Amino acid sequence: MSHRTCREGVHDPGAQRLISSHLTSEGVIFYLHCSCGSWLIKTAAPFDVITTTIPN
Repeated sequence: MSHRTCREGVHDPGAQRLISSHLTSEGVIFYLHCSCGSWLIKTAAPFDVITTTIPN
């Protein structure tokens, strides 16, 4: 996947590396780093998943 695609907000799951995760009272938080340089923060609660991208 090209860096151009990543800039459009679509990140290849195969290009993401899990850096850290921890359990909270509301679910799990995952910190991932994409090969394009962006950081992704994903939360997984029992009924929803929220993704936040921090551009490089």
